[in-house]
Amino acid sequence: MSKPITAYQTTKTGAQKPQDITATETSGDKYALDTFVRNSAASPVPVTVIAGGGATFTTKRFYNETIASANVEQSLVLPAQITGYMIRSRGNGTIKLSHTSGQSGVVYLTVPRSATHTDEHSYQNLTLYFQSNVASDVIEVIAWEA
Repeated sequence: MSKPITAYQTTKTGAQKPQDITATETSGDKYALDTFVRNSAASPVPVTVIAGGGATFTTKRFYNETIASANVEQSLVLPAQITGYMIRSRGNGTIKLSHTSGQSGVVYLTVPRSATHTDEHSYQNLTLYFQSNVASDVIEVIAWEA
């Protein structure tokens, strides 16, 4: 079942800007976001999600990382404590993903175009290393903070 929820994006001035998004019930009172909150001007985009009906969410951080050059490793430092993350290409790129610097082209997980990779493990001080085979691709990441 999909239900509307409200997310508030905190702007640089500290104001809260409402974002209307929907979520789909995955099990019990847990919901997965159906819609990305996008912000091409800044990254990360902190979002607080308010849901009714007993649904619970952890704090999410949204990141949009632009790939400058195809097949060149880039990194993204995630919050100090996370309970998982999701990564996908906004465009048509195939992502090579690693948790080790210099390995995104050697030992990596392939996230095919139009696919999403979700890792539901807890991490401390995790940095993602990735590359795309498409220049100017935008890599979307959600990190769930503990």
